[in-house]
Amino acid sequence: MDTTLFPLPLTPIERVFFEQDRPTHPIQFFCRLRFTGVLNEEVLREALRKTIERHPVFRAVVSSTSDARCHWQDSGGNVPALRWLDQEPGEDYPRSTFLDIQKTPGLEITVVAGRTRSDLIVQVHHAACDGIGSLDFLADFLTMYANCLSGTQTYRLRQLKTEQFKQRGQFGVTFWKWLRAPCFTILSVVRAVQFSLGKPVPLMPQRPDYGNSRLPADYPEGCFHRFSREESAVIQSVADKSGTSINNLLSRDLFLALDRWRNAQGYSGADDWLRIVIPTSLRTLAQRTMPVANLVSNLYLDYQASGLQDPDKVLFEIDREIELLKRSRLGLMFSNIFGILERFPRLFQETAGRDRCWATMLLTNLGPALANCFLPRRDGCLELDDLVLDNVEMLPGIPAYQCVNFSISLYAGRLSLGMSYDSRVISAERAKNLLDCFVAQICQSAAICPAERVESHEAA
Repeated sequence: MDTTLFPLPLTPIERVFFEQDRPTHPIQFFCRLRFTGVLNEEVLREALRKTIERHPVFRAVVSSTSDARCHWQDSGGNVPALRWLDQEPGEDYPRSTFLDIQKTPGLEITVVAGRTRSDLIVQVHHAACDGIGSLDFLADFLTMYANCLSGTQTYRLRQLKTEQFKQRGQFGVTFWKWLRAPCFTILSVVRAVQFSLGKPVPLMPQRPDYGNSRLPADYPEGCFHRFSREESAVIQSVADKSGTSINNLLSRDLFLALDRWRNAQGYSGADDWLRIVIPTSLRTLAQRTMPVANLVSNLYLDYQASGLQDPDKVLFEIDREIELLKRSRLGLMFSNIFGILERFPRLFQETAGRDRCWATMLLTNLGPALANCFLPRRDGCLELDDLVLDNVEMLPGIPAYQCVNFSISLYAGRLSLGMSYDSRVISAERAKNLLDCFVAQICQSAAICPAERVESHEAA
């Protein structure tokens, strides 16, 4: 095991997630793989040991110094925990606890093994890894498991360059190069000011109690909706015909669903500003050989409730805004700004950890899940010997003031929505009602008849 990488300073993006992480509001997410067939515990543990050797961030913990600076430090051989539960998989996730990245690596794995079905669940600290990175790790893990099971190197693993982990905070555009692009810089500064001065409303009134509150008894909490392949194809076709992306189409529909739901609940006001966070990958082509890391930033879409009356106009404006934000590489601007703030550690802590509502909700799109896994497939589903991976789903983390967040993924031709919620703020019934509202809005936009929907949402 190579320990020469450490100690290694956290990048600004990693540091932001570390500072925002609280025992009552973890900046941690979950990904669940659902199999037909039973996983082999001994082989899986062997595969985990070998996979972790390829990804140094999951062999590290965060160490902070007296001057408030933070580094990745070798964990001293403390590998991520693997919890094995001999019970039938259900819709509910097994109870989990806060993952303290200062004591243990930012990954924990739970397996629920029944007689004919298995679930593999990873809990990931966002400072260590983003959603796309977690899927890269899982692709490696599944491939390693298949090779360990057969005792051969039949299935190809991605080539990784461990030394690249040191360059994970470099995205091909330095601060000074970015600064020399005046048209984009002016736009970026305007957006940064708007973001900083904007006052988005939370989904519903809430005030986090960091001192007395505990994690919900059933943490993590969530529910899901899987569209059929036919419905998924229709949604993609509607996006194509509209000249937009699925991400932009669903962002528009989420704004409309939020406004409709908040009106029905008596929370909405015409002057309210809704803000949706759209995570965006900062990966460059050169970084595809990098071990998993957090290479993400955020774009922000703001919309006043009174301006949501014309859905076509809203979609047009979202398309235009996202294009401008991508061209200006606004995600890099946030990284650069926090990079400057890192020179003043106390100011960085106060800025990143400020107690305020930064956004109404998050919508993260993972894209085609496990598309870079080279295992054989049956009808679009990955096969591992006598196992078939039926479904891939994700629960986003729930920061303070965001009591509900959504994920989008595509696996085996089916689009899925994952919704995590905080029952200390919103009841399970209300949360599921919001998911229904979002699904109904998507179906309305795609002209899908509700009677044609073959699956409803599932609780988790």
